[in-house]
Order: sequence, then C-alpha cells, then structure tokens
Amino acid sequence: MTATELTGPGFVADFADLAPVKQHLAEHFDHQALNTGLDVEPTSENLARCLFEWCATNLPLPTTAALEAVRVSETPATWAEYRP
Repeated sequence: MTATELTGPGFVADFADLAPVKQHLAEHFDHQALNTGLDVEPTSENLARCLFEWCATNLPLPTTAALEAVRVSETPATWAEYRP
C-alpha cells in the first residue's frame, strides 16, 4: 500500500483494517485445493492478480491509502507480484 499521509500513530493502514483479507484467505484458500478455488491456473502470478482484484474491490482502506501491489511468496527467495 501507499499513502499520501499517515493515519493514527503513523500507519498507512492499521493491520486490524486488513482483517477482511485474512478472513477471505481463510474461507477460500486455507486447506483448499487451489485448482478448485480459482478460475485460472493456480500459479503465484495468477494468485497475486486474483488477490489484488479482491482487495481492490473489498478492502476498506483509509482515504489516504491506496493498494499498489500484492506479492505472493512461494519460498523466502521466490515470489510473484501483481501491479496493475
């Protein structure tokens, strides 16, 4: 995320504001076969895009914050990032 200014004690967004993402991941992806949970091949690149689109539509952010990218890690050294 990026922000034009910080809120509260110096946040772009409070981690509590990100709780809907945690709930979405738990409900749709945790202990699920990704092949059945996605309409596309379950690559990290596609998962990053799908999660970005979900967050852009469903995540209530402070008016000063904007979603910039979503990164999905496969291992500590490998990841895919989606930026529109």
